[in-house]
Amino acid sequence: MTGMIPVILIGFSIFSPPESTTVVVSNLLESQSLESIHLLLPDARELIPVDIGTPIPPGGSREISFPWGYINRVIFETDTGTIYYKSSYTASSNPDSIRITLARKEFGGVFDRINGTLPIAVRNYTGVNIAIVLVRGESLPQADILGPNPIMPGESLRLWVESTEPCSLVFIDLDGFSSDTIIATANPDTVYQLTNEMFYHNGTHHSTADPGHTFTVANCMSSETLVSVEALDEGGYSILFFDLTQTPLETWDRLTTQTDYQPALVICTDSEGREYSLDRPDSLSGIYDFDLRSLDFDFSFPEGQ
Repeated sequence: MTGMIPVILIGFSIFSPPESTTVVVSNLLESQSLESIHLLLPDARELIPVDIGTPIPPGGSREISFPWGYINRVIFETDTGTIYYKSSYTASSNPDSIRITLARKEFGGVFDRINGTLPIAVRNYTGVNIAIVLVRGESLPQADILGPNPIMPGESLRLWVESTEPCSLVFIDLDGFSSDTIIATANPDTVYQLTNEMFYHNGTHHSTADPGHTFTVANCMSSETLVSVEALDEGGYSILFFDLTQTPLETWDRLTTQTDYQPALVICTDSEGREYSLDRPDSLSGIYDFDLRSLDFDFSFPEGQ
C-alpha cells in the first residue's frame, strides 16, 4: 500500500509590476509653462517623449502616465526654453508626484538640449568655462543653445537630435575665443571630447630652437596672463627660467622651449603673483596646460592672508 503524504498548499502570489503608473506633475513656477517632458530610462539609447497634451501652466497640475519603475532622468522644458529635471526618480506608487520648482532648474553637470531623441554627448576637458555653443544641422536652432549657465571643466553637453545626420558644434569661452569645429553624429556609445588643443589656434605660439628636451607650456586660463616659466629637476634645482613680464603668455598662447633633460616640475606665475605647477604634460595634448586646476594653493593663498 502506497503511503499518502498529506500536502498543505500555502497560498502565495508573485508580484508583477504594472507597465505604467500615474504621476501628478505640479508646475510651481511663477511665470513658465511646462511644454514638454522626456524620460531617460536605464540602458536606454534614446529619450522617450511623454504625451502631456497642452502645456501645464504656472500653478497647474496634471496626471500623466509614466512607465513604472526607475527612471534615470526626467527632463522638463518650459516655454522659455529653460530645462528643469528630476534625477534618479522611481515611479512606483499610484499616483506618484513631481513638483517643479526653481530648485529643479538645470545648473550644471549635464546640460540637456532637446531637439529630438537621439544623443550627441560632448564633455568639456578644457580648463575654461564655455559660455556659448553654436550648432548647425538638420532641425537645429541657428543660435546659441546653451543659455546663461556656462559648461564648466568636467561638465557635459547632451544635445538630443532627430537623426544621425552629421551636425557641427562650435564652443566659445568666456573671452569670446572659439574652438575648432566638432563634426558629430548621434550615437549613445560616443562621448566627444572638447580639449584645450581645440582652442590653441586663438593664441600665439612662441618658440626657441635650442638643443635638448623640447616641451611646451600653454596658458589655458580665461582673462589671465603668465609672466614667468620655470623648470625644475628632480632635486628641485632650476634648469630653466623665462621672465615674460614684457611679453606675457596671454590666454591660449604657447611657449615651446628646451632643457637638457625632461623637467620634473614646471612652474608658472601669473600677473597677480599666483603660482601654478605641473609635474607632467596633459595626457591628451602632450603639453603642460596651465589652468586653475594647476594653481598651487599652498603658495598662492598662505594661511592668514
